[in-house]
Amino acid sequence: MRPEEWKGWKRVLVIKLRYIGDVLITTPFIRALKENLPHAEISALVPAGTEAVLEGNPGLAQIIPYEKSIGIGNDLRVIQRLRDNKYDVCFDLSDADRSAWLGFFSGARYRFGFEGGGVLRKKNLYTQAIPPPPLRTHQVDRNLYLAESIGMAVGDRSLSLCLSYEELEKGQAILRSAGLVSQQPYVVVHAAARTLFKSWPAERFTVIADRLHSAGYQVVLTGSEKDRAMVRPIADRMAKPAIDLTGKTNLRQLASVIQGARLFVGNDSGPMHIASAVGTPVVALFGPTDWESWYPRGNNDTFFSKEIDCRPCGHANDCDRGEQSCMALITLEEVWEAVLQRLVISAKG
Repeated sequence: MRPEEWKGWKRVLVIKLRYIGDVLITTPFIRALKENLPHAEISALVPAGTEAVLEGNPGLAQIIPYEKSIGIGNDLRVIQRLRDNKYDVCFDLSDADRSAWLGFFSGARYRFGFEGGGVLRKKNLYTQAIPPPPLRTHQVDRNLYLAESIGMAVGDRSLSLCLSYEELEKGQAILRSAGLVSQQPYVVVHAAARTLFKSWPAERFTVIADRLHSAGYQVVLTGSEKDRAMVRPIADRMAKPAIDLTGKTNLRQLASVIQGARLFVGNDSGPMHIASAVGTPVVALFGPTDWESWYPRGNNDTFFSKEIDCRPCGHANDCDRGEQSCMALITLEEVWEAVLQRLVISAKG
């Protein structure tokens, strides 16, 4: 597509109907759109509950939350809102039938998405179905490939999460009320994951937390209310109490807490991507996920993943490999070594 065909677009819709981390990973794509279309108004349609990671994004004029579970009535209301906005173009980054249908009914004249998902999506719902990049392309690059395929220039590929000074102060106030000593640095340990088999063994997180305490760092445990069962075994076994914020922060408060940390240690998760986006060094632990598509790419980020014959397995709900599972094979000592290395780099920064 020639630039003269898209430089006149004034109203742009981006659809991403996935999880928190997936939505945050759209921010380089949104940045690229705004740089190529500086006068356009860009909207994002994302699942309700994830929109907080896009709040304050300078590239967005509007964030539209989508409640999938409410039913057809809600879909009709969302479609009417989209049609009222009179979009010139829609970019579907979800790679799913539902998002393709919503884009189609938005009334946008141009509709872009990747090939796949059946004849209807390829031939009818998009005006242009783009051949996808190779498998295991990082999701940031996969999204940007869509922009590049129509001739847009792409620069900065880093994630972005914009927090105000007041929000950062609120995060520190939450920590102080939970017992944080302001003069002493802290590390966020995020042991939660969407499924049990994406989580490193709790007893190893406990040892890491205890060693951090011995090294002079305060330990902050994070997670949502539903993550409490994953976090409690760590909190209960620690030699010295941690600052446990499980279920005590909303998404932006959590981001503020993470931004103030010296380091983030945790499983592959939305908060892992938040840490990378706000510039906090990351030590991430990957199991059944296709790490090539999702690993954190900040300058001071590192991650672990063990290559075994059944990985990636689609986030299995059961696993009979025991101590030979992808998560169990990540050793305590290699993670601790990475933690020490990142802390040295963080202290110098």
